[in-house]
This record gives sequence, C-alpha cells and structure tokens, in this order.
Amino acid sequence: MTFIHTLEKTLSKALGREVQFEKVFEPIKPGDVPATYASTDLLQEAVGFKPKTSIEEGLQQFADWYVDYYKKK
Repeated sequence: MTFIHTLEKTLSKALGREVQFEKVFEPIKPGDVPATYASTDLLQEAVGFKPKTSIEEGLQQFADWYVDYYKKK
C-alpha cells in the first residue's frame, strides 16, 4: 500500500487537488504472492543504470503534460 499512497500523494500535489484511488481489498487467493520487495540495486551494479527521474518528478511531468494536452482539446 505504500506505493499506492505515494501515487495518491504525488498526483494530489501535481494536480493541485486531492486524489484518492478506490481500493477494493479482497482475500488472498491461491497463487497470490503475499508481499514483494522490488529493488533496482542489482541492476545498477550489473549494468550501471540508475534512473535520472524520480517517481515524483515523473508523475509531476506526466500530470503537467496531461493537463496541458487535454486543455487544448
């Protein structure tokens, strides 16, 4: 839920209004993974790749583009 909260908070700031996603919690199903922990550390070590844009910056840029694009239509 931390990532979803980050998206809500970042989009709210980018758009200047509160954004809350509708969340539907369902029981875990057979085969579901209870938790995941993604990290790009090994990728950075292996190939030297490091993102230049943070999730916050990227969402702000996307929100700015989206608002501008649809304002013109």
